[in-house]
Amino acid sequence: MKFLDRIFQSFRKPAKHYEQPEHAWSVWDSGDAIHCTFKDADKRVARWKTMKKIVMRTTDEGPLLPDMFWHFIDADGEVAFPQGALGEQQIKERAMELEGFDFAQFIASQACTDNATFTVWKAARK
Repeated sequence: MKFLDRIFQSFRKPAKHYEQPEHAWSVWDSGDAIHCTFKDADKRVARWKTMKKIVMRTTDEGPLLPDMFWHFIDADGEVAFPQGALGEQQIKERAMELEGFDFAQFIASQACTDNATFTVWKAARK
């Protein structure tokens, strides 16, 4: 029986261990877009040029689960990931440089422990 276990074990893909639950998300800025993958699979993209708004969503599920999420909404869809995702700092810094970024709403989101949404940036109407 051990012989069969060794054979089938070679076909099993070991589950990836994440130090923190937020580390299952990986995000990066390519210059023209935000890219996000979840557990090395689903990839989503939001383009800075067509960005409509940025929302912070909080939940009451922390501190053991992610409880604060970034939502970048562009003309083609949305990229969402938790605060603490791998690469989040670079995205956060770029978002905060956008003209009209609402720091008061951002600070309010950081202090919230309930289910809520905070619009921290909205594209100017043309």
